[in-house]
Amino acid sequence: MTFNPTLRKPFSDCIQAVDGALKAVGHGYPHGQQILTSRDKNAAQLRRELNCTNVPQGFSKWQLPYIITGESAAFITLASPGAKVPSHDHEGESDLLVVSGSVNFNGQELTSGDWAFIPANTAYSYEVGPNGAMLKRKYAC
Repeated sequence: MTFNPTLRKPFSDCIQAVDGALKAVGHGYPHGQQILTSRDKNAAQLRRELNCTNVPQGFSKWQLPYIITGESAAFITLASPGAKVPSHDHEGESDLLVVSGSVNFNGQELTSGDWAFIPANTAYSYEVGPNGAMLKRKYAC
């Protein structure tokens, strides 16, 4: 799939995706009923179930199998060195936490532990640094 930054889904789709993935792996239904970790035996299957395909070239992304109260879901993004996210916005607030690697964001290099907050309907773009990056993102679907 070609990246379409204007493709938006209702937040209910994020909730349904999590509930469907948890049900598919027999991990509890609905969400929020038990502790989940990335080391659980079904974590790899949950990652596959929650894989996102609307991403720019050089990126892979998946939704995490939980919903925190509010109108946002959490995602992990892996990015290849030099990969670029074209300018786009989100209808709601979003954030970006650099877990490892680096990104050039609004003229600043953000490295492991750095974060950015993006207000609703504010266009932004970024480029991944020379060693790639792992990011944790939070936004509405």
